[in-house]
Amino acid sequence: MIWILSEIGDIEFLGPDSLEARARNKGNWAKVGEVFTKRSYPLPVRFLGPMPIEGVGYSDGKASGRVSFVLPHPTDTGVAYISSAGGGVWRTTDGGNTWEPLTDNLPVLTGGALAFNPLNTNVIWYGTGELHYCSVCFPGDGLFKSTDGGNTWVKVASPDVVGYYISRIIVLPTDTNIILVAGSKGVVKSTDGGATWTNVLSGDNVNDLVYREDNPNVLFAATLYSGIYKSTDGGNTWSVITSLPRTGYFRAQIGISRSNPDVMYVGFGDSDYSLKYFYKTTDGGNTWTLLSNTPNYLGFQGFYNHTIVVHPDDPNIVLAGGQYPYNSSVYGIVRSLDGGITWEDITDRDPYGHVHPDIHHMAYGAGNVLWVACDGGVWKSYDNGNSWVNLNQTLGITQFYTLDAHPTDTLLVVGGTQDNGTPFYTGSLIWDEVSGGDGGPVLWRLDNPSYFYTSYIYTNPLYRFRWNGSSVVFDRYISAPWRYDRVSWANGPLESSYDGTPTIFVGSHRLWKSTDGGNTWTSISGDLTGGSGYLLSAAISHTNPDTIYTGSSNGRFYMTPDGGSTWVMKFLPSSGAITEIWVNPNNSADIYILLRKSSGQRILHSTDAGDSWMDITGDLPTGKNTRTLAVDFRSDPPVIFVGMDDGVYYTTDHSNYIKIAGLPNVIVYNLDLNLPYRKLYVATHGRGIWVVDVSSIVGVYESVAKSGNIDVLSGGVYVNDESSVFTVDGRKITEGKGYIPLSRGLYIVKTKNSLHKVIIR
Repeated sequence: MIWILSEIGDIEFLGPDSLEARARNKGNWAKVGEVFTKRSYPLPVRFLGPMPIEGVGYSDGKASGRVSFVLPHPTDTGVAYISSAGGGVWRTTDGGNTWEPLTDNLPVLTGGALAFNPLNTNVIWYGTGELHYCSVCFPGDGLFKSTDGGNTWVKVASPDVVGYYISRIIVLPTDTNIILVAGSKGVVKSTDGGATWTNVLSGDNVNDLVYREDNPNVLFAATLYSGIYKSTDGGNTWSVITSLPRTGYFRAQIGISRSNPDVMYVGFGDSDYSLKYFYKTTDGGNTWTLLSNTPNYLGFQGFYNHTIVVHPDDPNIVLAGGQYPYNSSVYGIVRSLDGGITWEDITDRDPYGHVHPDIHHMAYGAGNVLWVACDGGVWKSYDNGNSWVNLNQTLGITQFYTLDAHPTDTLLVVGGTQDNGTPFYTGSLIWDEVSGGDGGPVLWRLDNPSYFYTSYIYTNPLYRFRWNGSSVVFDRYISAPWRYDRVSWANGPLESSYDGTPTIFVGSHRLWKSTDGGNTWTSISGDLTGGSGYLLSAAISHTNPDTIYTGSSNGRFYMTPDGGSTWVMKFLPSSGAITEIWVNPNNSADIYILLRKSSGQRILHSTDAGDSWMDITGDLPTGKNTRTLAVDFRSDPPVIFVGMDDGVYYTTDHSNYIKIAGLPNVIVYNLDLNLPYRKLYVATHGRGIWVVDVSSIVGVYESVAKSGNIDVLSGGVYVNDESSVFTVDGRKITEGKGYIPLSRGLYIVKTKNSLHKVIIR
């Protein structure tokens, strides 16, 4: 294992207006009343992991992915539920040693808040959509409910009613028909178990909602930038607390004591997303004291990571979570044992465990066990943070940005992730992290595929590694000459030439080329984005390395026929970020591009190098973004695979798209094809990486060899008639019709009228 941390982790901010626009573009994906159950995964779909990522330098060795919310059981120390940012709801019944996914079949897997019915913990409420103001925080599809501990779910309310992003849910213990939901709609309330809803606090996002244990009709709501509000009538009416800040901050969170609800703590972020104020009350909110000694636990990511929790039995023990103690001015999880007078950072208690950066939620469960949700998964503590227990061994919720599969070896895959570095697959569900931070573009070099590249965000820096057949060897650190350019956060182009040379390309707002595997670089273009934006895609001709295409975030499509001496902008019939370009290996003028959009023309085909285009979006569903593309040119017409917000679709006729069954309904960021073995690799943003047996999905569309009336393929045979397959010593191993997968070896295939000897290579 090689672990390299290039820089302090970071994440892109996305403001509330942009979040709202993204959400409205999405719409509703399921109808209120629809029922969903847990999903099984039949062949040919297989989960590759990671489960977990090992070797993460600052997270006690194991990590999984971002968790938005943790819901520990109030009386059973073994039971807890989590809401992951992109992988839905998971459940443990053994204290976090093992986990199982519960919502892969829901329309979206972007997780917000969870809540028990306090009188019946088999009843669970799940609010989708993650309110953390980041570019990879996606909208949900409303509110769902389970009455059997999470095995089945029903959609209760649509996002346009309860919010596209849900931060908190409260079910009042005095009347469990009363539910309050906080989020992008402010606070909405139902008094009839979710049948109807009323917006009771509007005008600002609400990131936190708490109530007094001794009087649940008294509630407090923390808004994004307009103050802290109080209700004394169960949420029907609200008044702002005038003695606390009402302007000049960004995002507030609340911690309230169970044992003495008169004690509360409120943290306010600043305009630079550091900690601005931390207040305390000991009289139920009538008066407040500014605790000026509170360390800056938010770092400079208070828009994204902020949570406060008070010990259930001691109102003087308060913990606040934010970024990570990278240096003396930034902290992660801080704890006070004296009511906020003094503080200490407890993120890293080596040798008693480390908690991953970016803390999103903390909660006490049965036995006063503290559970923590963060960018790396879930941790717990039995002693209020003196030591930590890592709980990520069986969580498969990694959020991938990028993926590249080895061109010939199906057991070698590398991919960049959100805040969990770049892990490396060698055939096990456990992946090793080879470089840290947020993982960016990755690449296997085609001239010598023992070399591969990883990167940090903005493709800066690049790392070159070598696979020696059994382990990863670090080869070179590559400082980026494009570091002052405009560059995509994590999905810029990183491409290899097909001409047998160590030539690779990187895209910023211009295209960079190296002819020596990354040792030296030259810019071969000017600005290919029209003065704004950055490149998201590039494709190099297989037959003429001087023919190159690029696509940008603002929809500019360029082509050079002479290696970059001249560039021509090609006009498209539709606009949108161009995230993928695929070129026919046998014809450089035959190209496919994908526009990241949720409606209209999104997949375009040209046979004249972009001079004219055909829209082949066909019947792809609207309201769901097209994000990534893979094209198998070995059939006529090519088979096209499209990664979207809810899985992968494919077409064999450029018009009618079919969704691949078995994959979770998860956002798909990247696709890659291993053609020799007909494998489609699927990089999801919240459920790790999956592999699909293409032959079993779309049928056989090319033969490696023919033997009479059967097709002999790289991984099996295709027979038109009923047949039996024998080993050469006469042992029957299978029978059937159509595609029959076989491992490598010599076989006898017997049909009704013929006998064939075949070799599977």
